[in-house]
Amino acid sequence: MIKPDYKTLLNEMNGAVRWHLFETSIKLKVFDYLQGWQTAGFIAGKLNTDEKKTELYLDALASCGYLIKYCGRYRNADISNKYLTTHSGLYQGTLILSLSSRRLAGIDNISKLLKNDADDMYLGDEKVWTEALKTLIPFQKAVASEVVSLIKGLKGSDNFSSMLDIGGGPGFIGQTVAQSLKNIHLTLFDLPKVIELAEQNAEIKNITYLAGSYSKDDIGSNYDIIWASRSLYYADDIFRLVSKMADALKDGGYLICLHEGVYNERTQPQEIILNRIGVALKGSDVSFERGEIEYAVQKSGLQIISTISTDDIGGSGDIITARKI
Repeated sequence: MIKPDYKTLLNEMNGAVRWHLFETSIKLKVFDYLQGWQTAGFIAGKLNTDEKKTELYLDALASCGYLIKYCGRYRNADISNKYLTTHSGLYQGTLILSLSSRRLAGIDNISKLLKNDADDMYLGDEKVWTEALKTLIPFQKAVASEVVSLIKGLKGSDNFSSMLDIGGGPGFIGQTVAQSLKNIHLTLFDLPKVIELAEQNAEIKNITYLAGSYSKDDIGSNYDIIWASRSLYYADDIFRLVSKMADALKDGGYLICLHEGVYNERTQPQEIILNRIGVALKGSDVSFERGEIEYAVQKSGLQIISTISTDDIGGSGDIITARKI
């Protein structure tokens, strides 16, 4: 008998197998063909592959929870229909492949990344985010309704008239809020090339665009809400930036930050550590310590109203809501 602890070591290889199965399925658009019950032969015909090998492949996807198999036929699990069919408004396949190209680049040769002569990657680089911009749109649309519910639940939300989405990329979270709270004027702040592309992809017209570095440039003022979603990693000084955002709020205005925080001497949560290890070894170890943003918010003079743990498709994190009293 293999002892459970030793079996865990052997199962480490399965992570790589799961990823390659999943990646292949996105690239082949397998989930598009499985919105209803289908046979392995039907899928093999669509993919121009061997029927028996296709059956083995579909069985493996079912074992991972992406498909359901019944009486020899297959169909998508709910999560696959929702996020992995290309006609879904919440399709995440393009985003997943884009993220993997950064997170997994060079990860098969960690020994090289451990040396100082490895190529560095700076995730605050404008080029990185202009390339990723369109892939972020379905992700933002998938989480936007939760942000709307959060903001509508804030005291005084019926009277909100201005919102800043800082480092907002394509800005679809802010746009969804502006569409739901009709009196809100949205300001989107990001790097110049990102703003240029965001303006081209906008779905509403009433947006003010500000381009620059949030550490160095003016971010505007007199906001009821400032929303910062996983966008503050590249601040020259997080304390100065949070104070700058606090100054930009109206009296009674709210700063809402969504960020994850690492803990246990930067060894947990495993999900975040493993997601970031590739880019961290290339020079972009940008994760905040748990409690770091809360401390910066408190130092700015804002009053923390709540800290809520969340687990969305972007991963686990904390939503910190603070008010200017």
